Amino acid sequence: MFKLRLALSVSCSLLLLAGCSGSQNPGSLSGRVLYKNEPVRGGLITLRSDKFSRTVAITPEGTYEFADLPEGKAVVTVSNEGLNPNLKLPAYGGAKAGKMTAERAAAEAKMGKPATKAAAGVYRPLPKKYADAKTSPLSVTVEAGRLEQDFTLTD
Repeated sequence: MFKLRLALSVSCSLLLLAGCSGSQNPGSLSGRVLYKNEPVRGGLITLRSDKFSRTVAITPEGTYEFADLPEGKAVVTVSNEGLNPNLKLPAYGGAKAGKMTAERAAAEAKMGKPATKAAAGVYRPLPKKYADAKTSPLSVTVEAGRLEQDFTLTD
């Protein structure tokens, strides 16, 4: 009986390992995002296709990196509106929610914790066409292996 259990256990382990060894997402993509020959210093870059949608942050140095991407063509969008200091976000819950948020921020400040984690980067207005998958002229074809591609935004 022990030998049977051992054989079954080893067989199941081998099957699990075999199932995990092959990646369904073989591609990676990295590079820089530039606007007017300067790095876009923060924001988000998104790849969208009929198979997947992935978003990663653009670093303050203007670089990005995607891992484990399926192969195929994708539209690329770029946005940094989240860094816009003048961006007005909707106030959910009205005045009561605003008061609760202020109280929480004050309590966290007393404990030495930041109330919110600021997004890394510097806001710089970008042409709106790059933020929408329907109007962005950027695209990429993901293939197995490592691909490096810079995206240059123009007016």
